[in-house]
Amino acid sequence: MMRISTCLLCICLLFTVNACKKKVTKTNSDFVGDWSGAKSDSQYNLLIESNSKGVFHTYKGNVTKEVKGNVRLSGSTLKVFIKKFHVDEVPRQDADNPLKYVMVLDGITFTCWK
Repeated sequence: MMRISTCLLCICLLFTVNACKKKVTKTNSDFVGDWSGAKSDSQYNLLIESNSKGVFHTYKGNVTKEVKGNVRLSGSTLKVFIKKFHVDEVPRQDADNPLKYVMVLDGITFTCWK
């Protein structure tokens, strides 16, 4: 009986923790777009679709890494499958160009044209 109670408690806890993570498009649709950024010798591309699916690419020299999956936002953490980013600045329109959006993730400035 104790094992069943423990299992049920774990399942409830798991659902509670996951419930706090919202699809990014339901939280802030400004995240949707094809974002690009750079830092040092690395280039980054983050595609976030309107269905909250996403692809993150890292290009460093001849090496490319890719992460695909659901995009979730929980507090100041943006997550693409298993890759986590700290949201330093949420997406906002550029003051000089209303077609350009800017956001900062993990200290890296990403831009998107909409």
